[in-house]
Amino acid sequence: EIVAFAEVEKFLDTPVKRYSSGMYVRLAFAVAAHLEPDILIIDEVLAVGDAAFQKRCIGKMEDVSKRQGRTVVFVSHNMAMISSLCQHGLLLDQGQLVAQGSASEVVLTYGGRTEGAAISSGSVDYEVSGRAVGNSVAQLLNGTVCNSAGVPSAEIDITEGVLVRMVYRITASMNFRLVPNFHFYRADGSCAFVTSGTNACAHSPGDYRAECHIPGNFLNDGLYSVGLALSSFEPSLEVHFNEQGALIFNIRDPLDGVLTRAGYRGSVPGAVRPLLKWTIESLSERDKK
Repeated sequence: EIVAFAEVEKFLDTPVKRYSSGMYVRLAFAVAAHLEPDILIIDEVLAVGDAAFQKRCIGKMEDVSKRQGRTVVFVSHNMAMISSLCQHGLLLDQGQLVAQGSASEVVLTYGGRTEGAAISSGSVDYEVSGRAVGNSVAQLLNGTVCNSAGVPSAEIDITEGVLVRMVYRITASMNFRLVPNFHFYRADGSCAFVTSGTNACAHSPGDYRAECHIPGNFLNDGLYSVGLALSSFEPSLEVHFNEQGALIFNIRDPLDGVLTRAGYRGSVPGAVRPLLKWTIESLSERDKK
């Protein structure tokens, strides 16, 4: 069973010291997983091997934890997989315990630390904090991430819609458009996308709320940060505020019952994972008609 799981049948006569690092880890995981330990500690094993091997690893971990009732300690920087596989989380920094709690809470705490601020609630209020964000034209007041029901939430199921909202104050009359825009970034720092309010218009002084609706089955799983910005383009580009990393939220993939997986259990790459319209037809059956 160990050999079959690791797929090293062809290399049984090869000394292990000559295995590649990937083969070595595959074999080590296979051995550990089949020894029926009370506690199985797994450190970044999903970073090696192909997609099929990753799928088997996830399946084995679920079998050990859910069906055999044993403890699995999954050590990883892959926040998406931690959210999907784990119920409880511990955050370590330089060997010191920084946070513990539900996996979702700890994932968001980790995301806040990587963004340089301990943001874990999916909301920010600059009026309460007393921090001024903006210029003489506009001030950012607050921002919130909500689920499809409009309830503030820092963790949202991948099948649900996401609502991102910000409230800002215009302090002077403008005869040109003020365009709200949100900048979405992945945990690795890559930009997922930027979206702007297409119905923006000239504003008179007062408080305004801008909302962006993201449909379910659009974002991939994992951590996202949101930059909240307000810009004008007349007569030239001017950014009135651009608060990067203002909000942090986590898209959770429960693995089971997710249509975009189509039965696949491994890590899915990419910033988005849309549920698109497909057509599949048999050419031979069509020819018969």
